[in-house]
Amino acid sequence: MIEADAGEIIATFGQFVIGDSLAVGFVVFSIVTVVQFIVITKGSERVAEVAARFSLDGMPGKQMSIDADLKAGIIDADAARRTAKRTGKGKPALRFL
Repeated sequence: MIEADAGEIIATFGQFVIGDSLAVGFVVFSIVTVVQFIVITKGSERVAEVAARFSLDGMPGKQMSIDADLKAGIIDADAARRTAKRTGKGKPALRFL
């Protein structure tokens, strides 16, 4: 891989983008880097929003399950309080969203 030839297409594209100036190449590289950073940031923001939404949507069902277990006598009131407290905290990372 170290001694492999990149080919004419890579060399031609590099000459086209950079031209004869290293400064132009640096500017183009900087622009591409900033655009990629923005795309990745927005994507991860959306993933965090969806994860938080799923976490919040699931909480009422968990609470209803605890209430049903308590009414059925499967767990006592103390266990129900502990479980509800643990369920209400959610995942530690999602508390900051």
